[in-house]
Amino acid sequence: MKLLNLSKTKIIYLKNTAWLLFEKLFRMGIVLGINVLLARYLGVSDFGFLAYSLSLLSTVMIFTHLGLAGVVIKELVLKKYESNLILATVFYLKLVGAILGFFILIIVDFTTESIGSINFYILLIISLSIFFKPFSVIESYFLANVEAKYISISTTISLIITTLLKVIFMILSLNFIWIAFTYLIENFLIALNLLLIYFNRTKIFIGKWNFSLSLSKELLSKSWMIMLGSFFATIYLKSDQIMIKWILGNQEVGIYAVASSLSEVWYFLPSIIVTSLFPKIIEYRESNQEFFYLKFQQLLNILFIIALSIAIIVTFISKDVILFLYGSQYAESGIILSIHIWAGLFIFMREAFSKWIIMEDLLHFSIITHGLGMLLNIGLNLLLIPNYGIIGAAIATIVSYAMASYISLLFFKKTRIIFYMMTKAIFFPFYMRRKNA
Repeated sequence: MKLLNLSKTKIIYLKNTAWLLFEKLFRMGIVLGINVLLARYLGVSDFGFLAYSLSLLSTVMIFTHLGLAGVVIKELVLKKYESNLILATVFYLKLVGAILGFFILIIVDFTTESIGSINFYILLIISLSIFFKPFSVIESYFLANVEAKYISISTTISLIITTLLKVIFMILSLNFIWIAFTYLIENFLIALNLLLIYFNRTKIFIGKWNFSLSLSKELLSKSWMIMLGSFFATIYLKSDQIMIKWILGNQEVGIYAVASSLSEVWYFLPSIIVTSLFPKIIEYRESNQEFFYLKFQQLLNILFIIALSIAIIVTFISKDVILFLYGSQYAESGIILSIHIWAGLFIFMREAFSKWIIMEDLLHFSIITHGLGMLLNIGLNLLLIPNYGIIGAAIATIVSYAMASYISLLFFKKTRIIFYMMTKAIFFPFYMRRKNA
């Protein structure tokens, strides 16, 4: 019976991972394809401004994330009887964050773009997407209950509809503003689909959700350090395109964005692997510490092997891929891609570390490590972009990612164990010691 139950548990988690993998792979293919069409349709400059606008949105999106994703999943796994209260409280916290984030985007729009210009309205339209992000709390509910297929269904439907709209708008040769509207529509549809599926599954209408001030304080006390760390992380993840725009202009952003998008498209893989296994990892830690760290080492090894394989392959084919997909106007993106792709080695392993600090209640290291990465990234960008252009930005990305996700872990006693485990993964990735639970 025990073996049968274990087998069923493994099947559930495999199915959960499969749904996440299918949705992300499908999304990766669709987004890659439509971005190729958009890059050719809009041209380097307009495509650069689109990438810049989306980077700004991603930067302020931290006010809707609030560092709560991992914390909420953990709370929902351990306190199933309070799930409605948890979801309601987090939703309203995210809504307040969305209002704050939108206010910041409006200030940037009014101060950096000419009022009434096309670019002004494009940034405004894309900024409105932030108001649909609070509904992402429903995703945490499905992840905690190992029901990732509902997330996949909602995002896939939304993506298909808005992709068709983009294609239709390009065929009709419509204005850039119409393209911007599709990003707003996509976020609206994702929120709507999540709501409908949640209501169908639980028969609970979110209008009846009740906010708990005491619970909000408790959750924020656990997540504020992750939020601040995530803010730092978002800055050094997205500041390159923002700083390139402000220093060099839209043209260079377009060239850099094409390369970074092909490089970052792979970042969904560690997220899927770690997020899907997170509930099981929590159980391992609670029952058997030795077995937990054995499995954690194997996880780091797998993440590094995948990242290294991708980096090697992409480095050799980067130039040909860029020319084939985007054309000669984006030829310079090839060298940027061959450099930027190596940042993935650290991003992949960082995903596991991010979950580890939640389980070990060491959230302050999210702030410290991301803070070091952010400062180094901004400093290097200020130094390298004026002198070496977008190649300098790509180099700054690798160095800052390495600092935040690997090197900085050596500086502190409590994180040193993960540094050593990552080092083993880097130098001995194919050594997979096994032990029965």
